[in-house]
Order: sequence, then structure tokens, then C-alpha cells
Amino acid sequence: MKGKLLPLLEEKHHLTCCVHYRDFELAIPFRDNMAQSVYKSFKVIALFSTNFLRSNYCMYELDIAIGRLLEKRDRSLVVIRIDGADYAKLPPELKRRSFIDYCDTLERPLWKRKLLQFLGLPDDAGTHDTNEEQNCDNNNTFGFDGVPVPNGNRARVGFNRMESTISNDSEISYLEG
Repeated sequence: MKGKLLPLLEEKHHLTCCVHYRDFELAIPFRDNMAQSVYKSFKVIALFSTNFLRSNYCMYELDIAIGRLLEKRDRSLVVIRIDGADYAKLPPELKRRSFIDYCDTLERPLWKRKLLQFLGLPDDAGTHDTNEEQNCDNNNTFGFDGVPVPNGNRARVGFNRMESTISNDSEISYLEG
């Protein structure tokens, strides 16, 4: 997140991002900060990982983001799997949704393009990352519908642009474990 995602969004595309360790307000309970950041944000990016699954705070914040998604029907949440985390452990509301699988060797070069498309930002010429390190457990690959895909039959998962509501805020929240 610090090395790739924040520079892409904050420096290159000049978006305001909300990251808990630097942007949460002091003297406000942590859970209240989480809820405020999710509901004030234009989009929410969940960096789904093994650590994410172990964190009660991350799962709580994801529940808030899912609540917003279902309540407002605003397509505000995108999930990016960043390690070999078991996709089947995502809440049921997210299992049939598109996600960006940074962990998959076929998907990794396209993660920036997909994220920029989701955020409604212009696609850059240099959005492919071909020299990314390969640190994922690729035996745990899932297709668009959340069904496991055997290694020999892996195909790139599709990603459709999702609609969103109009907002004056350009803030983006990150759920990271």
C-alpha cells in the first residue's frame, strides 16, 4: 500500500486518501473513525490478505463498508487480494463480486488499470507492472464467481466498471491488515 497504491493515487492522480495511522482524528474512538472514513469516502479499497483476515478491526471496517454498499447501492467497494488469502473467507456479500487479484500472476500486470477503471480515473500508458515480485500462493486461485479454478485452467478474471453515486468528496479509505 505504501509503496505502490498510495503513490499511484495521491501523487500521480492527486486523490485524498484516508489511511488510519496518519489520518484518523485523535480523541475519537477508533471504531467511530473507521465508520466516518468509510461513509465519507467516495470509494473504499479493501486490501484483502492473510493479516486482514486475522484483524478484528479490518473485518469490522469491511462490515461497515459492506453495510454502506448494501444500504446506498453505490458500488463504492473494491477488494484487492494482495497475498494468498483464501477468497472463500470473504463475507458472503462479496463472493460474487469482481475483485482485483494482485496475487495472480496473470492479473498482476493489470491491477493498476483495473483500479483506475473502478475509480473512474484515466488509464495511464504505464499501468502494467511486469517486474512485480511473485510472493503469492497461486494454488489458491478463484474465478469471477468465487469458485476455485485449477492452475492449468486459469484465465484472467473480468472486471466491469461499477457505477457509483455522485459525491463532492474525493476521499478514499483503505482497509489494510
